Amino acid sequence: WLHYKQNESGRYDRVDSPINENFDPETMIVFSPRQVTLPPKARQRVRMSLRKPPNLPDGEYRAHLKLQSIGGGKAAQAGIDEGLQAKVDVNIGYALPVIIRQGATNVAVTVSDPQFKAAPGGKDNRPRLEVKLNRTGTHGAMGRLVVYWRASNGSQEQQIGEMNNVNVFPEVNFRTALIPLSETNVNSGSIRIVYEGDGIDKGKIFDEQVFPIGG
Repeated sequence: WLHYKQNESGRYDRVDSPINENFDPETMIVFSPRQVTLPPKARQRVRMSLRKPPNLPDGEYRAHLKLQSIGGGKAAQAGIDEGLQAKVDVNIGYALPVIIRQGATNVAVTVSDPQFKAAPGGKDNRPRLEVKLNRTGTHGAMGRLVVYWRASNGSQEQQIGEMNNVNVFPEVNFRTALIPLSETNVNSGSIRIVYEGDGIDKGKIFDEQVFPIGG
């Protein structure tokens, strides 16, 4: 088990102990199998069992289960020149987030403080819209941000940006997000920003705000 704590920029910092002292995945979650051998293109289902104590407070609890390939893998070799070879060992691993919600879901998120940011340059040289997501309640929110623009000439509204996997977890009361925009000349009219649920919150609209440009 690994533990990551979200910060107010939306990034995650590794911590040594569970984020919430009421929840230790080592003692509450059992999973099996713990180790398997998979042939090419095979799949393996990992079963989890949650053993919640009777006095677990309402709230949201999160940890990451690390899945890692171990030993026995074949190395890729390629001849470069006579008597010289390159050898690459591939060691695949990733951390799977596990989220447990106790009690009725209690979370609200509002969108505020939009600010246009200049294109950073480089490969993805698009302007960005920075927004602040303000969270209240005992649980977190999982969602995506969508940005629409309506020019001052009354033209039809068009989508100019979206950002997936925008989560606001219980350890922060707010976070910022930078949404890449497809339109470079947004200088009048209004923008509409929607924060809609995804994952376990799919189908929920947390907030929708309209902001005048230049107002």
